[in-house]
Amino acid sequence: MLLLAIQRSTYAFSDQGDMVRVIICLALVGGVCEFLPFNRHPAKIFMGDAGSMLLGFVVAATMMLLARQAPRWWIASIIVFGLPIVDTGTALLRRLINKRPLFVSDRGHIYDQMIDRGISLKRTVGICYLLAGFYAAAGLLTSILSTPYNLIPLTGIFTISFLVVWQLGFLKMAGLRGAIHKKEAGDNNSAPIS
Repeated sequence: MLLLAIQRSTYAFSDQGDMVRVIICLALVGGVCEFLPFNRHPAKIFMGDAGSMLLGFVVAATMMLLARQAPRWWIASIIVFGLPIVDTGTALLRRLINKRPLFVSDRGHIYDQMIDRGISLKRTVGICYLLAGFYAAAGLLTSILSTPYNLIPLTGIFTISFLVVWQLGFLKMAGLRGAIHKKEAGDNNSAPIS
């Protein structure tokens, strides 16, 4: 997001540049870079809901700020933020397909499913970093295109992402930690063991 904000600020919208977006992104980068060394495995601190909500809010506000003059910067920022969008979309679609409550949490996010499939934590984190880097690079490259043309990579990237999610079986609930309702688990626990 910082590189996208810098690119947009040097695009000649004004003589002074666009410092608001750049400063917000610099503050975000500073906070995240200070946090990450302590969050490496074995983690000494965890972000929690308050930190992740603040981080998501600031990124969403930055995305809206990028949309002010030309939609192409907003479209590029959507692609940059692609991994969380794909993960959230997968979680909601999986719950909808499997007739589960949409807003009840479970342990079926993409990274949880990778760990459940036997991929080590270190490798799962590495894969997520690579995917996030791919989406960031694709977003930066997309920002070069004019608005009507950058809708094509946006549609293509998210279509391919969801096809990969579907092919790898990330939309199934079976075998996931937390996939069974507590009521159903209670019914199974009360059955006599034979």
